[in-house]
Amino acid sequence: NCGACGRVCGVAEFCLDQTCQGCPVGLSLCFSRACVDLQTDRENCGVCGEACAVNETCTLGRCVEVPCPEAGALRCD
Repeated sequence: NCGACGRVCGVAEFCLDQTCQGCPVGLSLCFSRACVDLQTDRENCGVCGEACAVNETCTLGRCVEVPCPEAGALRCD
């Protein structure tokens, strides 16, 4: 019920201020509450709910290990 009894938002929409709204172009709706960029969002990388590890970043929808800033280091802490 979005703004009126029986008004249901579409699959890619969410209810905000009693109005069905969609995400801006380039963003995806995850869990009916957040518009995210699946190409760069670390908590929703490639698909909703796919979180990258602590030592990873989301690049082009894939979790990629962040290189250590110290040359020759095998692990970043």
